Amino acid sequence: MLNIQLCKLKNLKSKKMLSLYLRIELYKLKDITKHYSTAPFEKEFDNGKKRMLYNPNKDYKQVLKRINLILQQIPIPNYVFGGIRERDYVQNATVHKDNNFYLLMDLKNFFPSTSDSYVYDFFKNKLGMSMDNAKIVTLLVTVPNEGNSGIRSLPQGFSTSPVLSYLSYSDMFEKIHDLAVSQGIKFSCYYDDLTFSSSNMIGKSFKNRVIEIVEQFNLKVNNKKTHLTRNINGTRITGTIVKNNTLFAPNKLQRKLTEKFNELEKMEQVDILNKREVIQLLCNTVQGCCSAIMSVERTRKFPHILRRVREIRRSV
Repeated sequence: MLNIQLCKLKNLKSKKMLSLYLRIELYKLKDITKHYSTAPFEKEFDNGKKRMLYNPNKDYKQVLKRINLILQQIPIPNYVFGGIRERDYVQNATVHKDNNFYLLMDLKNFFPSTSDSYVYDFFKNKLGMSMDNAKIVTLLVTVPNEGNSGIRSLPQGFSTSPVLSYLSYSDMFEKIHDLAVSQGIKFSCYYDDLTFSSSNMIGKSFKNRVIEIVEQFNLKVNNKKTHLTRNINGTRITGTIVKNNTLFAPNKLQRKLTEKFNELEKMEQVDILNKREVIQLLCNTVQGCCSAIMSVERTRKFPHILRRVREIRRSV
């Protein structure tokens, strides 16, 4: 059960109070989609995948930030790691590092599949907001589905989407958690990644029961990314490699660091028109790779690389 006692939106019936909390003029609350809307853009990621993202304007971002801060007042269970302050993907993987048997499960198109009906139900029935206020906030945190008239969903790119992806389906996640506990299995979720681990083999019957729970909430499991596995040579869990009860950064990330650092060293010797911009970008990439690796492998340090990055930055 969610503890919503500290949430400002609890039992909120007054539009005037909603206006004050969100710092939106009352007249704008009467036609939210007119004053607050944004268009999607497609972005291709390093792995070649393309996703539709949403980038609201400055005023809209501020409203979403206020909503997110209010929602973060709600205590979130310890098994939830995605989008929660002071929790991250490394902590998620750490939960499972001492076990050898895993069920790795992925929810298919999680954000686009998060229907506004579940979001509205959270605001109206979980928080007890008035129908009008629940609808207003739902319209603010969702966008129309592409090519699906009348249906809205959580967008990727809104600061509110991560925590709402849990809150809108808290009943589902709690059912999954209770099932795992009853079987002596550890469970954690990081956005659409569900991870289960045990010192004993996890059977197909458990996997099927989890799938049944997910489908009760009109979501689907991505079968291509769902695996029952035993950790022998290392298992990838939310951006880390778990092996011998220890977390390691993926080889791909380590190769990227080496390649970009070598590219940076060579770039210092060449003469091109936009040399400064290219070097600054490479410096940022190398520093980002170092930080990502060190966040997973706490004892790793890169004194030579980071010293050279600072020297090269100063030289251009």
